[in-house]
Amino acid sequence: MSRVNEVRSHFLTFILVAMIFQSLVATNTAAAKPGDLSINAVISPAPGGTFTTFDIVSIVVEIENNVNDTSPERTINWAVCTGEKTYQACFGDSLFDGYKILAGMDGNQTQQVEIGSFTDWNQNRSYTLAVGFDDYDQNVTNDKITSQFTLTNAYVDLSIEVSNPFSDIPFLTTFENKYVINSNTDYDLEFPYTLESCGTCVFDATFGWKLYSSDGQFLVTESNYTETLASTSGIEKAFTGALPTFSHIAQGSFLMEFGLYNSSGNVDAIPSNNVHTVPIIIDDSLDIKALMMFPTQDPTSSSYYFGEDGVTLEIENDGYVSVYDFSVSLTIKTRGGTQLSVETCTVSDLHPTEVEECRFDINNLGDLTFEANVQQIFNGTVDQSSSNNKIIEETSVIAGIIDPVIIQSNPEGLYYTGDNITLRVEVSPFAATPMTYTWKHSSIFDLGSGSEITFLGSELGGMGLYRIAVYAYDAAGNMESTSIEISVINSTDISHEPYFSGTAITRAHAYSITSLDYPIINGKYNPGQNLSALRLLSFELFSDDPNKDIGLEFYEITFNLSNMFPANIPFDSIDIHQLNDINGTLWTDLSGEDEPERVDNYTMKITLKHPIHLLFVGELPTPEINISEIDFTQLANGGLKLNWTTSGDIENPYIGNLFIHKLTGGEFGLNFFTPVEENYNQFAWDTLLSDSRVAVLT
Repeated sequence: MSRVNEVRSHFLTFILVAMIFQSLVATNTAAAKPGDLSINAVISPAPGGTFTTFDIVSIVVEIENNVNDTSPERTINWAVCTGEKTYQACFGDSLFDGYKILAGMDGNQTQQVEIGSFTDWNQNRSYTLAVGFDDYDQNVTNDKITSQFTLTNAYVDLSIEVSNPFSDIPFLTTFENKYVINSNTDYDLEFPYTLESCGTCVFDATFGWKLYSSDGQFLVTESNYTETLASTSGIEKAFTGALPTFSHIAQGSFLMEFGLYNSSGNVDAIPSNNVHTVPIIIDDSLDIKALMMFPTQDPTSSSYYFGEDGVTLEIENDGYVSVYDFSVSLTIKTRGGTQLSVETCTVSDLHPTEVEECRFDINNLGDLTFEANVQQIFNGTVDQSSSNNKIIEETSVIAGIIDPVIIQSNPEGLYYTGDNITLRVEVSPFAATPMTYTWKHSSIFDLGSGSEITFLGSELGGMGLYRIAVYAYDAAGNMESTSIEISVINSTDISHEPYFSGTAITRAHAYSITSLDYPIINGKYNPGQNLSALRLLSFELFSDDPNKDIGLEFYEITFNLSNMFPANIPFDSIDIHQLNDINGTLWTDLSGEDEPERVDNYTMKITLKHPIHLLFVGELPTPEINISEIDFTQLANGGLKLNWTTSGDIENPYIGNLFIHKLTGGEFGLNFFTPVEENYNQFAWDTLLSDSRVAVLT
């Protein structure tokens, strides 16, 4: 080729390349989107990670809008290929690919977006993931990304959950959110973890712990063990593992790392979740503090009270070591320093931050000095702060009031002769204990001793009213007494079944006479509008001994309204009044404690403290009575024999008399009774009945 032709050829080639370059630039410039969306990172599958081939692999990326304006809608493409490939090569040789249309993102926002997923079943190989926008924006350098990962059909992942193995150890305290433990002490620790391993996987796990310096730079000591873990058949399951027993000889601040340190067989796929680290403090400081001392009965009182448990001392474990079976003492002295007594208290155990109480007796009165002391040496270890092991207080001791009160098993104070009567005495919390008690009845007869006594009502000598007294003696030699009255009673049955049941409570043997009757016919009881007098009840109580008062406490009667009255009477209309005289018609209302109680629609109840006459009132509907089949037989001497049939509410006790009237015909004919339901005229009827009655039937 000639030089001219060579130059011409090179020139044409240059022109062609230049045109192609110019064309590409022009194309990108024309397709460029406004703004700047960047693909910051691949979130899933995690770059460099190994995952099971039997799960769906989700593709998640982090997208960021780097400008203030909302981004336009964008299309993002993805491709998955085998091996390690470039962005273009992966799209050209993809096993799986897809795209997602992204809606506009607010300015300066970051979000994680799932753009697709895939499954490559039962494989064991590496892959490349390529992700990029379909068209470029104003910054093309962050519009695409690639990452590598691995899928395996022998997947094993053991993940140590975030936890603190010392959180389940009892009686530990914390300092600055770090658990404080003791040196030369064995701690059995546990930790939670999850495991996912394939059905054919063999997984040997080495669990353990490592103790580092507080800055994590130096390994102080470690311990581990290995065990073979069973397959989970490809399912993630939760477990609790045990660490080797932890113990360390030195005190100080440390970091303790724990978890999975090695695996063999099918090795763990994600080492980043195999261990967890917690800070700990090893401290054997001992500080048992006498916290405060106060009167047990009243912590706000300036004086203490003579007797048992008069002083309360609070002891606190302000250190980091549990202590066991130690003693606390209280020395009581005169103000001049003479020792009067020493009381001791043994505390079985006291753990860090716990507060325990010791109580001491006070057996002296007057102005005194109390000195409380807490033991300072525990198993050879000296309390680091002996200044707070002692409390000294100058105070006065008084004998509190006794103020006895009798509590009885029946608050009403009523007992039958065969009843067990239980009486208990309570005294003021300020009383000088221990207390002693003596019980008497009628001032002279002994009933027993102690804070509670039980005896039969018959032991008092029969029915009647008795005064029971208790004499309370305190530890300082003071005495106060109190008394109550109780009734030993008799129960008399005053029932009249099936109409009512009742009981009269008396202090003597008694019997009753009752009378249940109907009101006086045509009696003017004036019970109220639409009401009628229905029944009368009277009863009397008599003593078996005519010379002895029955001592009535009360009587209680329960009425069965459905048996006392006909069914056509509305039971809810019934009321009970006090009748002044059983043979009279004057009455008064029952009120207050005597007021009747309506238990339900069929039952009423009344409680009275003296015998009275009762009047029952209520609505009284007209009975339904029918007379039919009337005929007559003519007798000698002009007599007639009448026959008829009666039906309806014939059992109703409130039916009146049956009157028979006879009309005699006159010279010009007869005046007959007309049916009341036809053209009824009251005046005409009254005229016909005025002098025609010939018989009255009851």
